[in-house]
Amino acid sequence: MFFVNSMSLHMHAHLGVEGQASMLLGEESIPNLTTRVATLFAEVHEIVRYASADHQPGSTLRCQYIDIPQVPKTYSVCLSRPAWLWGAEMGSNEHGLCCGNEAVFSR
Repeated sequence: MFFVNSMSLHMHAHLGVEGQASMLLGEESIPNLTTRVATLFAEVHEIVRYASADHQPGSTLRCQYIDIPQVPKTYSVCLSRPAWLWGAEMGSNEHGLCCGNEAVFSR
């Protein structure tokens, strides 16, 4: 068993009965009351799934503000994404790769 805990991203892996592995990936808001209250009411997260796909050469992907070249093949993913923007906060793909964003504080 191992546990990773950073400022807002948490991962817990466990080897259970009969060698069955399980993993939990989670994220929390920046820990202050104002942000938590705002998050409760303003940042609804949708759980979305996108199937794997093969893409035409030269095709593009529309992001929040720009278009970028599309890769030839994408894998299926399950994502947690804020309803108000393009992209995701965290998720995993069909191969078990998990990722999440992390708060960076700077001036």
